[in-house]
Amino acid sequence: MPVWTDPSLSRSSKVHFLLDWWSTARGAGDLPDRRDLDPVALKPLMPWLLIAEATRPPFKIRYRLVGTGVAQYSGFDFTGGYLDELWPGEAAKRFTGYYQQVHDSRAPLFGSATEPTTAGTEFTYEFAIIPLTRGGTAVEQFVCVEDYFGFQPVSAQWSRGRLAESGLPYVLG
Repeated sequence: MPVWTDPSLSRSSKVHFLLDWWSTARGAGDLPDRRDLDPVALKPLMPWLLIAEATRPPFKIRYRLVGTGVAQYSGFDFTGGYLDELWPGEAAKRFTGYYQQVHDSRAPLFGSATEPTTAGTEFTYEFAIIPLTRGGTAVEQFVCVEDYFGFQPVSAQWSRGRLAESGLPYVLG
């Protein structure tokens, strides 16, 4: 799964939209604050947004908000869930590492992933993980976007437990 820090490598208009918002919201400052997130300004992205927070010790990621589009593609709304509990194994380790990199660098990270579907095919999506403060200067939250480039899921709803058992980060048909 490739990741990069140069936004020009992203082909996703959703990634670029969120990055433009972040750049404007931070202005001359270091990082925007979570309270700077404006649902009206981000309305076109709302279904594809995730808000995550870092908890410690140890460093873990908890999803505070999962957009309806992400929930549909995932097969369930994982708001309130912890990354390492939702997707045990290598996927969780890899994405926890991405969040840790954004936390430490205080800079956005972009990437592309190819995932299996329940129908036995694969699809590729792009994502962005972007740092936010929360009433201070430390990176405590992240606003993220995922772009599935029009891939259409089949309505195969799996329970949270069944998803965790499958080991698949996304359960799509």
